Amino acid sequence: MPASDYTNLRELSSKSLLARDPSGRMIVLKTLPSDCLLESQLNPNIADRLRRVREIAMTDVANLRGVARVEDRIVLVWDFVDGVSFDAYASDPQRTSDEAIRLVRELIHTVEHFHATGLAHGALHSGNVVVDSLGQIKLIDVSPLLFLDPLRDERAVLEMCRHLANLRHDLDDTLDSAVIAASESSSPMQTLSAKLSVPRTVPRANPSRVRIRRRSLIVALIVLLLGAGAAIGIDRFVRRNQPATLTPPRK
Repeated sequence: MPASDYTNLRELSSKSLLARDPSGRMIVLKTLPSDCLLESQLNPNIADRLRRVREIAMTDVANLRGVARVEDRIVLVWDFVDGVSFDAYASDPQRTSDEAIRLVRELIHTVEHFHATGLAHGALHSGNVVVDSLGQIKLIDVSPLLFLDPLRDERAVLEMCRHLANLRHDLDDTLDSAVIAASESSSPMQTLSAKLSVPRTVPRANPSRVRIRRRSLIVALIVLLLGAGAAIGIDRFVRRNQPATLTPPRK
């Protein structure tokens, strides 16, 4: 689309602009790095990577609409994700430590899910992880550069955890020990996830329900015993009152 098709709203950064498209939808225009161009045109390898990013069927990754030329720049056109950064959300004192840990686990799951597509994000940091109004994580601004090694993303997640531990002293021990173990592991994300998992607790039984169940069992047992006793008594009564049978004489 030409520049006239977008309504500029405000600058998000030196390379990103919040705008509105002709349909009224909020979008982000992100200038492509010069490394992505070849003789002022999109590098074919970069074009292939962007095509794969655009085709990702993940609701927790911002939607890439495509590439456009705006004035003298080539830009990526992303759907705008409204929310706050990972750090801002997780470090909010109104969030409990359990909520913060849940968010870290969700981040791990989302990154692993993204890697399962065969791609690496390449630009993971708190600002590129947005938490929406429902408390759900969204990855934004996937790097257009040819990053394929998932270890780059995994290290970024560990760094985000370290930073969160500095922001929340109630998570110092939990996050620090988990990050240390993950850093020494050949599978950082799996180790981090395992260290931050919450063991399932067996819910305590309601005492009133326990009493009701006991009473029901006792009543059932009494009925069973009475029924058995009654059956025995009836059998004996029938036997006592049966007419005597005559034995036929021998010939």
